[in-house]
Amino acid sequence: MSARASIRKPAILAIAAAVVLSCNFGGEPHRPHPIVGTYTVTTVLDGFGSGGPSPQVVAATGATLSGTMTVEDSVLSSSSDAILFAVRGNFTGIFCATSDIQRLSGCSGLGVMTSASYPDDVLSLSTGSVFVMLFGNMPIQLMGTFFGDSITGHVIWSVREGRDVAGFGGRFTARRSQ
Repeated sequence: MSARASIRKPAILAIAAAVVLSCNFGGEPHRPHPIVGTYTVTTVLDGFGSGGPSPQVVAATGATLSGTMTVEDSVLSSSSDAILFAVRGNFTGIFCATSDIQRLSGCSGLGVMTSASYPDDVLSLSTGSVFVMLFGNMPIQLMGTFFGDSITGHVIWSVREGRDVAGFGGRFTARRSQ
């Protein structure tokens, strides 16, 4: 047998083995986790707070945040404590145009509608508890409970001003639409 044939035969056997192993002979088809899907997210933002020298929370009148979030059918990591899924989202909202983090005045005027995309982020699921972190210029945190076709809980939408962080807090509902 030539050297070329002795190299080719193991390569062909490896390819054939990979094809056989990838086949699902009578087994169960892949079923995505129930949390996988696209969600319509709505919020009620009822407080504005800051992490300045005098942390405070004041009413959040007129602020809005809504959008879509897609939980991908791809597990980034899994352990006995949590499953990490890839997630992406597109949101629009009205944030503060001016705020005084240093004083107790909080959000003193609302800005124009702004949009933000979050293309590559993470959802952590642990015994029904959900934590989503959408990074970007205006990070969004969703902390809640997954049940049926919905995730409900608390939302924090923040922005950094210099070394200080200010943000809106409230409640959210995410309903699976697909």
